[in-house]
Amino acid sequence: MPVAVPRIVINNDTPHPLKPALLKVPTSMLLDELFRRIQDERSQVLEELDREQCHSRHDVRRQQDRLGSVLASLDETSSRWSRESNEVRLSYSRNINIRSPISKLPSEILAVIFHHCVDLPSSVKGHVAFRAWFWISHVCSQWRTLAIETKTLWSRIDLRWPLAAINQFMDRAYLVDFYMSHLPRNRRFADFDIEARGQIIASNIHKTHSLRLSLGFHLPRANQMSGFLSRYLERPAPHLSEFQLECGNVRRSTFASVPNLFNGEAPHIRCINITNVSGPFNSSIFRDLKSLSLSFDVDLPSELTLPRIFDFITSSPALQSLSVVNPQLISDDNTPSHALASRIVAPELTYIKLQGWEPYLAEAFLGSLTTPALQTFNLSHEERTLVPRFDSYPLPSPDLIRLILSCISAEITVSIDQVVVSFYRDPSAEVTVDICSDSPAELTQDDGWNDVLLQSITRLPTRFSYSHLHILRISSYSQFEAIDTANAWGSVLAHCHSLTELEISDPIPSDPILLILEPTDETIICPHLKKLTIGVRPMWGILRGVLNARRLRNVPIISTSFTFPFSLDDDLPEDMVAPLLEETIIGWHEAYGSFRRYRTLTIPPTSKDIVN
Repeated sequence: MPVAVPRIVINNDTPHPLKPALLKVPTSMLLDELFRRIQDERSQVLEELDREQCHSRHDVRRQQDRLGSVLASLDETSSRWSRESNEVRLSYSRNINIRSPISKLPSEILAVIFHHCVDLPSSVKGHVAFRAWFWISHVCSQWRTLAIETKTLWSRIDLRWPLAAINQFMDRAYLVDFYMSHLPRNRRFADFDIEARGQIIASNIHKTHSLRLSLGFHLPRANQMSGFLSRYLERPAPHLSEFQLECGNVRRSTFASVPNLFNGEAPHIRCINITNVSGPFNSSIFRDLKSLSLSFDVDLPSELTLPRIFDFITSSPALQSLSVVNPQLISDDNTPSHALASRIVAPELTYIKLQGWEPYLAEAFLGSLTTPALQTFNLSHEERTLVPRFDSYPLPSPDLIRLILSCISAEITVSIDQVVVSFYRDPSAEVTVDICSDSPAELTQDDGWNDVLLQSITRLPTRFSYSHLHILRISSYSQFEAIDTANAWGSVLAHCHSLTELEISDPIPSDPILLILEPTDETIICPHLKKLTIGVRPMWGILRGVLNARRLRNVPIISTSFTFPFSLDDDLPEDMVAPLLEETIIGWHEAYGSFRRYRTLTIPPTSKDIVN
């Protein structure tokens, strides 16, 4: 396509001084000159636009700065006004409080005071609570009137109070909480009328919300205890929610019983805790029960059977916690599992504690019970009896969260991981295992138990899997050879590849701790360890070794609670105090540089005086 060439028309009639010359200029030069002028005009226009934009940006910035300074000034003014307002309010409040007597406090404040007195902590009981209420009623006439009219203030009654005070409380109370523990040491039992207290309970059982009694020292004989229970507790309790009865340590021939507790009429009871009281119990009162605890002395017959315990469970569909300690179950059949035709389902049961059970009875109990919601299973053995093989137990729950084994039996120690592996079907679930030895008297080198434990611990890594173990607590009263024990536990920990928390407590010798933390073969144990707790009473050599251990330099949390070798309360010979004090002070200064970074240090009050 031909390019259109601009035409330049020059009027011949218009006089122009350059006309002759312009006619002689070639067309290409004219075009170049025209394009150059156009480009110059375009450049000038762009420069003008740039200058205008720069001016606009500068103006915007100046405007923003001016607005920012204005906002800052407003914020400062607002803060100043807020401070002044708070000062005025504080001054006004002080003036009002100074000019208002305590007898004219608002009813809302009095309600808070009275509520606090009603909800005293469990450690503040008896005469302390009574004295607090006594002070309230003697502040002024208004307080006394309001205190008398507040029925909730008179709801908690200690049966050890004087009878006149109890009667005054009962006249003003709507629902009451009775409790009676042992008498103070400075009071004689002969001066305490237990029958009068029983009559008060019986006459007010219809409006009792909570009843907690300890009768072991008030009624030392079985016939007295049984007669008291039958006379005063076999009555309907329509509002009772919590019942706790402890009959103390009595002999087998003087064991108390309550055949018809509350006459079978306690529809709202939620918690029952009974110690040393034999049955048979009326299970009709357990319909809405949430927690059931039955405890007995070791040498006392409980008159309980497995069917009777299952009767309690089936009668309490909402039961969440079950604890049976030293039941001494009566069984006519050495194989009670055959007597239970069908499995018992406890849909809401989350906690089970079995302590002091015979092995075959515990096996029969677990074999006949289904607990889909179980979270905690506490199995505790206080006597050295033959312990069953836990790998043959049926699974109480696939969602078991925590397993507590408090035992002194080597067989239970051997079977610890079997329980964990059997109970846990989800490999990602965290497993917590407590290994405790609660009776140091049993752990002596003379009875041969140490060798069994050491061999059992040594065999554990080769027999069981520890790949899913996350939390391990080691608690043992050790009288073993330190090196053997350390090697045994070190071999166990070497297989705990997923372990994240390790707790070592109780008087374990220093060498086992150091060998566990610093193995001689340079093997890194517990590569994912995040928290280590040394809950022992170590000497300074142990602490220095723990703090300087190469393995623990990358552990985020190291916590230890230790005490000094002695306290001011100890009865030590004078020639021993000076060396121990010198060792304590030297060890303190050596360990302080490491502790002050991120460790936790706990010192008893008596030892702080020594350091100072």
